Amino acid sequence: MKHGLRYKIISINLIVLVLTFAVISFVVIQRLYAFNIDMLVDNLKYQSELSVISIRQSLLTDKNSSDIERSFVSRSNEFATKLSNEYRVRVIIFSKSREIIADSDPLLEHPGKFVELDEVIKGNRAYVIRNTDQGRCLYFSFPIVYSDVAGAIMFVYPLNETDKMTQSIQMLLLVSFVAGLIIILSVSIFLSLKITKPILQLKDSAIKIAGGNFGDKIPVTSSDETGELARAFNTMSSEIENKMKVINFERAKLNSILESMGEGVIALDSEDEI
Repeated sequence: MKHGLRYKIISINLIVLVLTFAVISFVVIQRLYAFNIDMLVDNLKYQSELSVISIRQSLLTDKNSSDIERSFVSRSNEFATKLSNEYRVRVIIFSKSREIIADSDPLLEHPGKFVELDEVIKGNRAYVIRNTDQGRCLYFSFPIVYSDVAGAIMFVYPLNETDKMTQSIQMLLLVSFVAGLIIILSVSIFLSLKITKPILQLKDSAIKIAGGNFGDKIPVTSSDETGELARAFNTMSSEIENKMKVINFERAKLNSILESMGEGVIALDSEDEI
């Protein structure tokens, strides 16, 4: 009993806690991460719309406005520097042929092929999260469109702050789990002792009754099923004790009758057999 029911109660509570914590942590972290990314993407969409308006107006007033694509390529470094200073992000500008024509941070390495440009050149926005030497970054790309696509602009936004926030949430959840583990363990030990104590008393009483000791009664400390079981056990013990007293009395009376008789006594059954 000490290593049976009590162990099961504690184990079940701990398993439930661990599973609940794992599910809640996974859902919270995933939803929080997705929420932060969505907020960031929405902000970059807004910045891209402002950038497109600014660049279009600038190109339309350019003296070479008759050739928008050529004008966009020739002024790409100017646009990259301006947008980078304005939004505090790395800005990479591509030509219509997907070649890099400007980079606000040319000393930083490029991750390789920008496969999302296939979608951007079609006139759509796209974003990809990549692991770089500087950490994880979100690459948000959008086209510069007139009658046709003149080129593409890419904002490179580092996710260091987002990752730090996620790590802080993970640490907070871990601390909460440890605190919950201590609380659940304490409550489980208390409840297991409270539940198993009457059962252990019933076991001890059963052993005493088997040895012929009917005097000890189980204390009834609750009105639940355990208390009802203790009362039923005490009633059973009293009934057995009374029955044993009657049997012993009848046996003693029979022995007295037999001992006081001078004649021999033979007991026959219904078949007249001794």
